[in-house]
Amino acid sequence: MPLPAIIKQLSEAYVNELKKPQFEIITQETFIKGTQRTIGETHIAENVAVLYYIDGNLATRFSHTRVTADNSEAATEALTAFKGACAECKEEVVIRPGDVLLVSNRYALHGRQVVGGEVGGETRWLLRTYGLVAGAARPDQFHSGSNFKLFP
Repeated sequence: MPLPAIIKQLSEAYVNELKKPQFEIITQETFIKGTQRTIGETHIAENVAVLYYIDGNLATRFSHTRVTADNSEAATEALTAFKGACAECKEEVVIRPGDVLLVSNRYALHGRQVVGGEVGGETRWLLRTYGLVAGAARPDQFHSGSNFKLFP
């Protein structure tokens, strides 16, 4: 789901609401144990925007199941519209054994569908990895005592 396609589906008012720091994002389920080990608690980003700029480009921080709006009706409406726009902008990509698929979580959203009947049948093996340009990271953004672990 390319972010530019999603944005085209939204009104200017919704886009402006999504740029306001009025959302909460809870750590993905698969990262809870790791963040608890690293920072001693489940990480929750509070008062954050779903849409923001990176080097002049509109980017996103979003998860279909882990983002909630504050108590304002406008924020809730905008979040609902964003989720609906995501559904309208799905592009199917079939990956096969040996394929590598790179997705920028800031400029595209992704998900998984039911495992097909091809090679692997009912199983799915995924290796998740992350890349980050950390050259601009400030010292206070690193986990205490580490020069490679960034605070979530």
